[in-house]
Amino acid sequence: MDLRQLQIFVSLSKTLNFSETARNSFITQPAVSHHIKSLEMELGTALLYRKGHKVILTEEGEVFLEHALDILKTEARAKTIIKNMTDGMKGVIKVAAIPTLNEELCCCLAELSKNHPKIQVIIDQMEGDEFMRCISADEYDFYFGANRMFSNLVGYNQVITKKTRLKLFVHNEVVEKNDVTDWEALKDLPFVSISPTDTVLTEQVLEICTKRGFTPNIINYYNRAELVPLAVNAGIGIAILPAPLEEGNPFLNVRTFDINDEGAELFHIIAWRKLRNSASVEFQKVIDKLYMKQNN
Repeated sequence: MDLRQLQIFVSLSKTLNFSETARNSFITQPAVSHHIKSLEMELGTALLYRKGHKVILTEEGEVFLEHALDILKTEARAKTIIKNMTDGMKGVIKVAAIPTLNEELCCCLAELSKNHPKIQVIIDQMEGDEFMRCISADEYDFYFGANRMFSNLVGYNQVITKKTRLKLFVHNEVVEKNDVTDWEALKDLPFVSISPTDTVLTEQVLEICTKRGFTPNIINYYNRAELVPLAVNAGIGIAILPAPLEEGNPFLNVRTFDINDEGAELFHIIAWRKLRNSASVEFQKVIDKLYMKQNN
């Protein structure tokens, strides 16, 4: 298996057309067929089949596509890192972050770049379950997440950067027609939420609703937290979300309300297990400078 085969396969998965893939790849159509056939022989399974003039990925092809994209992404990232090091960049830090900690991430990056502009920072933004998997495997140098994501973890240093809360996000028309301080009036309304695979936020939302005697009627899920306010703005449903998502909110139809419940508390945390290199040491100094005082 080589990278060229993966590139051809990924291109074909997008175009679903051998001729178009051949043109885009500057090779002949038989060459495309040869690359795909060689890849299938190596994997021992068919990755696609023809249906009329269309190309359709098999179930195995769909699964392999995810891994092919990851491999190509890793290869491109590795090339960039090495090129930057050759050009004078020194040190690499890997950061995993959830979207609601963008403010802290920006502050840390800005402070780091003042004194260490040649340190490369690789950032992967992700949602709850993927974030927690990365923490368990210790795949990154630093983790920007919420308190419940670090429960029962041993061996991690943690700094609280902000104390915030979950809030109720509601469309203006819902506010006009309902008493939003009365959960009895809200329990029958449709909810929208982050994907249930984000178990941390999902469990916290369910706890809040269960205390009030109902299970939210969630009619739609979204794979990114920042998409949920968009759905509220469109009048699709109401939502319980982290308060930082209302900051810089461009949606004129959305209003937010406090939830008076200890279960709605949310702490923003930066965590790390070990300092792997000198670049990580410098980044940890930045974290201490910006946030350690409020942890004392």
